[in-house]
Amino acid sequence: MIMETEKGKIKLAILSFSILLMGIIGIAGGLSVIGNHFSNLPQTSIQLLISLPCILIIVFSLLVGKLQEYVSKKKLVVFGILCFIIGGTVPAFISSFTAILVLRAILGVGIGIMQPLSSALVVEHFEGDECSKVMGQQVAAQMLGCAVMVLLGGYLAVVGWQAIFYLHLIAIISFIIVLVCLPDTNPMQNTAAEGAPAGKVKLTGAA
Repeated sequence: MIMETEKGKIKLAILSFSILLMGIIGIAGGLSVIGNHFSNLPQTSIQLLISLPCILIIVFSLLVGKLQEYVSKKKLVVFGILCFIIGGTVPAFISSFTAILVLRAILGVGIGIMQPLSSALVVEHFEGDECSKVMGQQVAAQMLGCAVMVLLGGYLAVVGWQAIFYLHLIAIISFIIVLVCLPDTNPMQNTAAEGAPAGKVKLTGAA
């Protein structure tokens, strides 16, 4: 029963931040409103608010495999959510397009870190049919998050171009759930060192 409860908490944590993984398109419905405010800029510049974070997602999705050798998965996920909150919400309080673009890049970093870890955590904590089931639930959570954020973004865009960025505050819920429910494990490098034979460790130390 305790194991099932722990697995339930872990699954809740994974699904809670999986909801954020499509957050990059949350402002898509308000791009025209943002473009009207920054009418001196070409449309291609406005579209960078979507395309720039996409590039950062690709880069950090590739880097996170190396990062988790030195930093635990939980710490990386927490950092990713913080990047999502800061990069997503702070643009609501500033009017510099360049600064907003930088913050959108930070949002991309956060999603890029979380994306591969969502699958890695499922594989780490679940096996067999249960793993496949949780993987399916994770994809469903992503799609749900996408639908909710696009819908919410559309409503907020009516209020004003800056209000649309408040939709990223939904990540605060994910942040709390991950802090409470996701166990903190050793980085991969430490785990490998602990599992190495004693003789091999001594040989490495002697070298």
